[in-house]
Amino acid sequence: MFLGVFSDLVTKISKQTGMSDVAIYIIFGVLVFLVLACLIFLFIIFFRKGKFKFKHEKKHNDAEENLDIEAKELYDRAMEYLDGKKVEYSVENAFLNLKKAAEKNYPKAFNSLGEIYKNNPKYLNNPLAFEAFKKGAELGDKDAMLNLGICYYKGIGVVFNYAKAFEWYKKSYESGNEKAALYLGYCYYNGDGIGVNYDKAYDLFIKLAEKDDPKALNQLGTMYLNGEGIAKNPERGYECFERSARQKDRTGMFNQAICLFNGVGCTKDFKKAFVLFKKSAELGKKKAMYNLYICYLNGLGTKKDLDLAEKWKNKCGQ
Repeated sequence: MFLGVFSDLVTKISKQTGMSDVAIYIIFGVLVFLVLACLIFLFIIFFRKGKFKFKHEKKHNDAEENLDIEAKELYDRAMEYLDGKKVEYSVENAFLNLKKAAEKNYPKAFNSLGEIYKNNPKYLNNPLAFEAFKKGAELGDKDAMLNLGICYYKGIGVVFNYAKAFEWYKKSYESGNEKAALYLGYCYYNGDGIGVNYDKAYDLFIKLAEKDDPKALNQLGTMYLNGEGIAKNPERGYECFERSARQKDRTGMFNQAICLFNGVGCTKDFKKAFVLFKKSAELGKKKAMYNLYICYLNGLGTKKDLDLAEKWKNKCGQ
């Protein structure tokens, strides 16, 4: 069918132009050849460019991968120096390796550098700690996000900003950092950087409490005692404080002692309260020190002892 149509077309052109059929066939053949040649040429050009691009991208990706491997090795070496198990403990060597890893934009390195700047007396520099956490957070490190939030919340190396603190706590939590849940819960509970929302605070604290997080248990216990976002339940509150105290949390011990001292959610027991006040005070809890002073002064749960009363009074700064 196609040949018939083509033959009719050639005959028609021949009559109109006076050219022979053979000449017309030759012209069509040359045109077809030129079109095919152009297509083949274009195909070769695009194929070569695509191949070059693929090779270039592969080389680029390999370079990035090698860079990441080298940066990770530097970071892991730094952690070994800080751990002190495989090699001798050395903050100096850890710091040098972290600096090199940070130069290669390794996110975790910035967080660890920030912690050294924030906590180590030799390198103490709050503005540098803030900048390191900020860089790590911007590169996607969830621990750096949390630490950046803490900097904004406490004004470490930057002006206080509860809204920014909340923002970074939330980003850290949404990135899978369970440690950020506690700080996010505090923000919802206190209304720091966001409106007070006891329901959201409770949801965060209860999840952590299921894993026996002592701080979350203390906060949850307070909510049960005060009926904040939930019905008052002193017994549940006392239970939370008791679970926290079992983990040797000084605030949990103090809260449980207060309940025992006043008979809130449990039977009043001065002796047990005294023991817990003492344990909490020995762990540095100032409020427990004061209550220990009261116990010794009045002989509550222990023998009256004015010397020890004076000792704990002085320790708590009263």
